[in-house]
Amino acid sequence: MIYSNGTALIEGQTSDGYVPKYHESVYDEEEALLDKFSANYDYHSSDYNDLFNNIVYSNVCQYVTFDSKTACEDFNQGILKKGVYSSVIKYWDFLRQLNHDFMESSRNNVTIKAFLNDPRLQLAERMQDYYFKKALT
Repeated sequence: MIYSNGTALIEGQTSDGYVPKYHESVYDEEEALLDKFSANYDYHSSDYNDLFNNIVYSNVCQYVTFDSKTACEDFNQGILKKGVYSSVIKYWDFLRQLNHDFMESSRNNVTIKAFLNDPRLQLAERMQDYYFKKALT
């Protein structure tokens, strides 16, 4: 809603320019974190590497409170079983695709309401509530 007509400002930039740049920036930062870890793999202890790999690539359902472990593992075609990296990438891919689709739409009241009720947005919100808020705290 804040950028339905592109006139709202976020940090001094129009929202329709800021939001896609923000998505790209977060995506790039996640990729840079994994690149740095890979580049420094031989410098860390095996315990550190094991813990990092466990957090990034293991089933996060063991760390979050979900409706049930089965519901967690079934959520969004099992993405949470694939670890932090896959979950974050999927989350940002959803948001980037929604942003693209929205910006390509006519952005009238009908399409705005449709996007607010889009199942992908609801899925991304659920992922944020269950995954980001609980798993990363």
